[in-house]
Amino acid sequence: MSDLNLVDDRQTAEQIVSRCVSRGYGLAKAKQLLYEKRIPKQYWQDVLEDYPDQTERILEFLKSRLSPDSDERERKRAVDALVRRGHSYAQIRNGMRLLDFDEIPEDYYG
Repeated sequence: MSDLNLVDDRQTAEQIVSRCVSRGYGLAKAKQLLYEKRIPKQYWQDVLEDYPDQTERILEFLKSRLSPDSDERERKRAVDALVRRGHSYAQIRNGMRLLDFDEIPEDYYG
């Protein structure tokens, strides 16, 4: 199929990354999906170099899941959900601080 130009790995990589951005996934999730789809690593750098900052998406997610009265369990669940979506602990910690939800112990983050 690749000999017939029916499979374009670069275009597929761009589509995967575009879908990740539109769904609010973090960079790690985009890399995971590229790996799962067996996209050659030579295309990764090009399609990931302009990956947008996801701070706003993280804040939206946290606002939708948490309130000022949220307990530690609810906060941990929100953090875990963001990690599954491919966001780094540093980005999540920053979002928690921006929203004054920084009561999760520092040792919880990786």
